[in-house]
Amino acid sequence: MASLVPYQLTDSKVVPYNPKYPEIFQLVKDLISAQLPNLEIEHIGSTAIPGILAKPIIDILIPCSKQEFTNILNKLKAIGFEDTPFANIPSDRPMLVTGINCQQNFYNVHLHLTPEGSDVHLNNIFFREQLRQNPTLAQEYDRLKKAAITSGIIEATAYNLYKSPFIQSVLQQRTP
Repeated sequence: MASLVPYQLTDSKVVPYNPKYPEIFQLVKDLISAQLPNLEIEHIGSTAIPGILAKPIIDILIPCSKQEFTNILNKLKAIGFEDTPFANIPSDRPMLVTGINCQQNFYNVHLHLTPEGSDVHLNNIFFREQLRQNPTLAQEYDRLKKAAITSGIIEATAYNLYKSPFIQSVLQQRTP
């Protein structure tokens, strides 16, 4: 069985989609579920979209009530998640980090704890599903990411700002 290992802060990079991403997500999900059964645990971000470029980071979203945050955070830390090394993470949406070794490869994991039913929760799921269900839209997003990289836009904040208009245009299709 896989186990969580310390997070490794690395330079930003974008790589082709790895078909092992869902398997790695499932390993982490199983580790979490063993300690926290009955949680909704979602694979989000580009590693959840087959065929597109991604930072090789498994992004996980766990929506929960604010009353559950402390209990869930403590249990996640007990199984190997750490506080994020990144600044400006909203306190109402904590992010924890960890790593996992899988088949002699290391992967970083970002876990986003989000208020259940919040726009952040629902927007992440909506965006993922739109790209999974619409290959043309996913390829458009992939081309946008390639254009950012080709232009030298790789720093995380600048990269996210570059993608933001596209993401917002997709999210405008979501009906509350």
